[in-house]
Amino acid sequence: SLGWGNNRFAVPLQQETWRLDSQRSLLINALAIEWQHSMNASNFLTLSARHGDSLYSDAELPGTSGTAATLSWSTLFGGESRVIGTLYAGDEIAKERSNGNTDRRYYGLHVEGRYGLWRDHAPFASLKWQRSNVDLQGNTGTASPLLRHESFSYLGAGWNWQVSPSWDVRAEANYRLADDSAEAAELDRTQFYFSTRYGFR
Repeated sequence: SLGWGNNRFAVPLQQETWRLDSQRSLLINALAIEWQHSMNASNFLTLSARHGDSLYSDAELPGTSGTAATLSWSTLFGGESRVIGTLYAGDEIAKERSNGNTDRRYYGLHVEGRYGLWRDHAPFASLKWQRSNVDLQGNTGTASPLLRHESFSYLGAGWNWQVSPSWDVRAEANYRLADDSAEAAELDRTQFYFSTRYGFR
């Protein structure tokens, strides 16, 4: 990273591993360009562009590739407790074996509050809402005339451990408030995740 006055520029390379259940996991690799501006000692504004790929351990689940842009703000309270808000938009392509490719354009909002207990441990709660436009393409490459609209929202809570400045471990439970996607009926309303994230700068 490179610092200049109240600004910091970075090109972080991230790798995240999500444990979905006892048999399935999700690996995410991403490269981003990030600019952070310190408005004062407690408030930060961050703008970033990101390209990433995801791959499931289950070969039947589609892998995805896409780009996203985010604008986030962070406010610090009482030392280590903070509120983080993020606006984001992106585009991703999922390669499915049976149905060809799925092109998804999305935008959303994510708000998270963390309460610093001691050292590098922090419980958190979050709320996320996302809207998507999904375009199906068959194996012949022709676009489906049906453009599907999807949206979802969920509440989350969990525990974050900042092992080092570039490595954190996270346990999280999500409760789905609403979901009108085609896969919603096959998913549990409550889901549990365990993830690790590494950042190389």
